[in-house]
Parts: sequence; structure tokens; C-alpha cells
Amino acid sequence: KRVASTIDQSYCCSPDQAPANLNCRAPNALVVAEGLDNIVDEIVVVDFADGYEDEDGRIVVEKRFTYQVEEKDLYSLMFSYCQQNAAVVSISGSVSWRNPFGFLHGELYGFLPFYLHLSLAYLFCGMVWAYLCAKNWRDLLMVQNCITAVLVLGMIEVNLRYSDFHSLNETGVRNSGLLMAAVLFAVIKKCVSRMLVLVVSLGYGVVKPHLGPEGTKVALLGAVYFVVATLHHLVDSVSTTNQQSMAVSKFFFLVPVAVVDTIFYFWIFRALRTTIVQLETRGQDTKLSLYLKFRRLLVASIVISILWAVYYALENLMIYNAMEWESVYFMESFWDCLYLAILI
Repeated sequence: KRVASTIDQSYCCSPDQAPANLNCRAPNALVVAEGLDNIVDEIVVVDFADGYEDEDGRIVVEKRFTYQVEEKDLYSLMFSYCQQNAAVVSISGSVSWRNPFGFLHGELYGFLPFYLHLSLAYLFCGMVWAYLCAKNWRDLLMVQNCITAVLVLGMIEVNLRYSDFHSLNETGVRNSGLLMAAVLFAVIKKCVSRMLVLVVSLGYGVVKPHLGPEGTKVALLGAVYFVVATLHHLVDSVSTTNQQSMAVSKFFFLVPVAVVDTIFYFWIFRALRTTIVQLETRGQDTKLSLYLKFRRLLVASIVISILWAVYYALENLMIYNAMEWESVYFMESFWDCLYLAILI
């Protein structure tokens, strides 16, 4: 049954109603609510009279059904129990499908070309960065080496993401190894990135030769972020058929990530303010200019992130909208695009 809206009421067709009721297509079948009968593609009736009795005295009916999808849309399969001569009914079985492009769900297919193009973007950025590092290798600082590590982690992650969706599209079975590896590299990348920004904001290598006790605090905060972000990414990456239940789970694990991110940003801006004051006092105008630009970039990223996070949370808490299933991948991929833009 293809669903375009919610059926508020449903009844079972009795044998005497079937010929007269326009919404009652067959005896002992579901009555389709008025106004929705034109979107019900096909009703398959299973009659217990066609079954056989198993060793436990239960009537077993086996039914194989194939439905040919003719147009792109969101489809649902519904069961109704309408036979009055049956006491308890148990339903078991499986549903399988294949799209023209493979086994990927329609709402997930957008990730395949997205991660392919993102892999190429990371490759291009990596080549440019490698050239600049080779050209200025004598002047490289620890910060530049950390940026190289983040870029490499990003390249590995997006390639693993693409391989994960490509494997799922080809086989119909998710490769847990690729999925876990992609999640691990994604979390490590984000964790290292946040710690790197914080260390730069503290003025390491610019106004401070070493971090001292603050270095330990940075490491501890990074460890906490790694744990909560790993849980959130695992929930976010595992497929499920219950969209509303999954939305609640995503929101539940998103909260601790948002809290740790808030701590990171608060500490970063407080450290930036201190470092900028020290640079102004020392009259180091070139470094001061770089830090002021860095602060403006962080402010812009925070504003965009907050707006998108609010929109994302509201979308996930609302009832799944069948009309927006094709843009699901865009909701998830926005963060990857924003991350690469800030890194550049």
C-alpha cells in the first residue's frame, strides 16, 4: 500500500458489505477510508480456508506476493486481521526489494554520489596542501602537522563512507566492518579537530611554549567527546525501519554531544580572548590579524551550526514526511560540507 496520508479509521469488510460498499474491495479485507481508496495500489487477501494444519493444531497459510513498482514514491506494506473465525493470528515473513540502481533504499541513495564527490574534493585539497607543505617544509609548525593529520583522517573517513554505501547497494547487506571503521575515523577526525582548535586558541606555539596543566584538561575533554560522539554516530548510522523511534534515539544521543561541543566553544572563545589581548599587548600585528580572522570564522560556524542543529532536531522530532524522503541525505551531509568549508 502506498501511503500519502494517515488512515484515521478502518473496518473489516463482511461478506454482505463487500458488493455494496465502494471502499470495500473484497470480503474479509481492510476497508479503505473514504478519499484514500485511489492511492491503495493492491490488496492481497489471505484466506485461512487455503491453509493446512501443522503439528500443533494451528492453521498455517503461506503466501508469496510480488509487486512491481512502476513509479518513484514512498511505499508501505500493511496487514489487517479481519477473519472472524480466527482466534489468534501470527504473521511472519520477510520483504525484499531491489531498485534499478541496486539495493539501497531510495532515501539513502543520495549518499552514494555525495560521498564520491566529497572524496574527490578531499583528494584535491590534500594535493594542494601537500604541495604547500613541501614548498614550505622548513617553516612547518606542529599546527600544520595537525592539520595534515585531520585532512588525512577526513580523506579516509569519506572513502570508507562511500565504500560502505557502495557495498550495501551491491549486496543488500551492510558491511559492519566498513560501517564501524567509518564511524571510528569520523569521531577521531572531529575529536582531533576540536582539540586542535582549542590548542591554537590557547596560543600554543604563539604566546605559550607549552600548555602545562591545560594540556591534560584538553585531553580529558577530548576523551569525553570521543565517547559521546561514538555513541551518537553509531545510532545515526545503523539502519532501522522505525523512523519515529530512530528520531527519538538520535535526539537523545545528540544532547550530550551538544553539551560537550558547548564546553569546547566556550573554552575556545575564552582562550581566544586571552590570546588576542596578549598579542595586542606585545604589538604582534601579523599574528593578531590571523587570530581575529580565526575568531570571525568560528563565530560564523557557530551561528550556522546552531541554526542547522535546531532545524535538524525539529525535523527529526516531527512525523516522517513522505514528501521529503528524497532530501534525507542532504540533512545528514550538511555537516560534512560545513566541516570541509571550515577546514579550507
